[in-house]
Amino acid sequence: MPLLENPVLTKFFSNKIESSHEEWRAYLLKVADIFAMFDGEIYDRASIEEHFETISGRSLDSGRDTSNYRDEFGAYGSYLGVFRLKRVAEQWRIELSRLARQFLCSAEPDVSSFCTLQLALFQYPNGMGQALQRNQTLRMQDNIKKNTKNEILHNLRVAPFRLTCQCMVALNQIDSVPLSDIELSYKVLFKLVNDSSVNTTYNPSYTLLSEVMKGYALGKEPSWLTKSSLSKFKRNFHIFEQTGLMKRTSNGIKLSQEGISSFRKICVIAEIDTYFSAFEGLSGLSTNEFDIRFEQILRSQAWDRYYDGANLPLYVIQEIAGIVDIDPGYGNANTPDSSSLPVSTEAFPTLTQYVYHNRAQYAINDSRMVDLQAAIVTREKANCEHERIVQMLNANLLLLNAEPRNNIFIDLYADIGELHFLFEVKSTTERNYISQIRKGISQLYEYRFRLNQPLAIPCLVLQNKPKEPWVIDYLTRDRGISVFWLVDEVRFECPTCCANTFKPFESFIHVECTD
Repeated sequence: MPLLENPVLTKFFSNKIESSHEEWRAYLLKVADIFAMFDGEIYDRASIEEHFETISGRSLDSGRDTSNYRDEFGAYGSYLGVFRLKRVAEQWRIELSRLARQFLCSAEPDVSSFCTLQLALFQYPNGMGQALQRNQTLRMQDNIKKNTKNEILHNLRVAPFRLTCQCMVALNQIDSVPLSDIELSYKVLFKLVNDSSVNTTYNPSYTLLSEVMKGYALGKEPSWLTKSSLSKFKRNFHIFEQTGLMKRTSNGIKLSQEGISSFRKICVIAEIDTYFSAFEGLSGLSTNEFDIRFEQILRSQAWDRYYDGANLPLYVIQEIAGIVDIDPGYGNANTPDSSSLPVSTEAFPTLTQYVYHNRAQYAINDSRMVDLQAAIVTREKANCEHERIVQMLNANLLLLNAEPRNNIFIDLYADIGELHFLFEVKSTTERNYISQIRKGISQLYEYRFRLNQPLAIPCLVLQNKPKEPWVIDYLTRDRGISVFWLVDEVRFECPTCCANTFKPFESFIHVECTD
């Protein structure tokens, strides 16, 4: 077995991003929002740092890099690809990645899809290795340069997350291992990325991977695979869990329940053939030519332009995120688009009893279902706060023996006596509540029509009470839509004009006090 004498890759990702913390997803959104505020603006690190000061607790690991938010400016740009610095007319400007704009800074963020698509592109060797100094000049980082040169000279071509998916597909399709039993040990992954029979191509065959992994079970462990080296190698796998498709064990990586039910996503990632090719051909150059060309590539920021999940083929983005409402600039134009995929023949899904499932990990994963509206609605329902409100409303309706039901479009539908109620829930913030209310209005009308329930009472459920009085007046008087909102963790309130409408729900929807 052609294992290297000394390992070239000793880690899979960066220890500068502490994604193992429960609050990390919320922190990532805050980081993205701050850089979004400066999107297109001249890079002013001091001003950005001032905004980071407003993040409570500084960062999830306040004992590390306590000055200047080095990791937020560095690792979140280079390793996660949230943003990049772009040279425009002799000035450096902040440029939010297209994927971050779509999945982190939109009204309904989707951290799982963002991490999945970014990790699917991450590779070794990569074009990182330069940092912008406060004097606006680029500095080459010697340690990263040294490692990247070594990877190029060993003809290394490894996409860590993609390789993990490929191994899982190989175990399932070649070795017939049940999805629930698949586990890739850290030892096996450590050896694979330092095995010249595997690590010289981004897409090793499943048959090869199966054979190599079987060989490891019989062969002798390399001398460099020590307890300390393995500990260093495996400590950054927590970022894989943020995709929602995988989970860590003490021994290695397994499929999560979502990964099992959406194994098609694993297969799609495994087949991706997009990679950073700027270093191809460098290993054959003389030392002097190599150094010149290598530094030219780093300074060109070609990696920054490559490392944006929006550059992946459109069908990959659709499969992973369950959306088709993607900006025209997204995806590779030379790959299949939604028009080439079969469309669901069901005009409007049947209402079924509402059953809780974690929509934070939910997406349309059946390629047959590419109805535009279904995709948009499904992505919106992925918001955790949205799901929490739906659960609360459902629980209260059950106490009234209302038997709430739903489908892909309708949050909740319930009959109370002779009355029929249609509920559309909208998670809202100070920035998006008007646009969210507009969506809710159009959806309620459309869903009532498609459900063929013209007498159903349309009800808009908001995370927060609208600030402007005219909004409630417009909804109730002009549009004929009843509205109520969340007051705290457990209580709903409605305006006095909706008191009669919500009389059947007076046990949990209270009329607001206007005194």
